[in-house]
Amino acid sequence: MKLKTFIEERNKNAFWNNVVQEAIKATEGIDEEIGRYIFSRLSIVGLERQLFDENYDNIHRNFVLTLAVELCKFDKEKDFSISLGIAVVDKWLEKNKLPTDCDGYNVEELKRIIRLFGLDNKLLYEIIIYLSQLVNQAYR
Repeated sequence: MKLKTFIEERNKNAFWNNVVQEAIKATEGIDEEIGRYIFSRLSIVGLERQLFDENYDNIHRNFVLTLAVELCKFDKEKDFSISLGIAVVDKWLEKNKLPTDCDGYNVEELKRIIRLFGLDNKLLYEIIIYLSQLVNQAYR
């Protein structure tokens, strides 16, 4: 049973890595090394698990905002978080033949929130805490 679980997890990881690599290559201007670093972060891995667990409530919004938080370290949140985040989630849903929920996020709202990241670090940390609580609630 352990071998079967190991193989399933390995296949999930390979599948996820392929989706991420395709999205990074399709997002013009993002450095592959930054992409690899960002997608190895625990906050992103938690949302990856949410995708595999089929809990898609607000996944686009949560993924984009979490990605923006991680991209802040490189001052790239305004340039890439929306396009790359939506590309990854949509590509994952597409490869699994699942409908993409375009009503699940509002691009203008996401832009407003991400613009605030550079203005107020306190808000940024509040968003980080809020998103981590959402992820934790999803696994209870």
